Amino acid sequence: MCVSDETNEAARVVAQQSFLSLRANITVPVEEWTAAMRLVELPERTGTRANAGEADLLLYRAGDRIIAVSNRCTHQGAPLHRDVVRESGSLLTVTCPLHGSTFQLPDGRVMRGPAMAGLPVYEARVIGDMLEVRSAP
Repeated sequence: MCVSDETNEAARVVAQQSFLSLRANITVPVEEWTAAMRLVELPERTGTRANAGEADLLLYRAGDRIIAVSNRCTHQGAPLHRDVVRESGSLLTVTCPLHGSTFQLPDGRVMRGPAMAGLPVYEARVIGDMLEVRSAP
C-alpha cells in the first residue's frame, strides 16, 4: 500500500466515523416523556427548535396539533429549523437548507432526496403548560 492509499483509507475511516456520529445525533431516542418547552413558547405555524434530553427537535403547532420530529436532516445533519415549514392544504413539509431534501410532516417521510432515510418522529403531549415528547413507537 502506498502513502496516498494509506491517506485515502484514513480519510475514509474518519469520514465513516463522522457519519456514524452524526447519524447517532440525528436518531437520539427519548424513551420517557421528557419536557421540551413551555407551550406558550411554541409559536403557532412556525417551525421551532427545542431540546428534550439529548434530542434536537423541530416542533410545529397548528391549533391543538403538535408535531415533533428530529431537527437534523438525515442526509448530512443540517438543522431543519432554519427553513420554513410549508403548508399546502393538509400537506406539511420542511426542506433542508443545505441540499434541499424535503420531508413530510408529521411522519418524517422523505418527499425528495438526496436524503434516503426519513426523520425520526416523536409523540407530543401537553401536561399543564409543558410540552413533552417521547420517541414514537
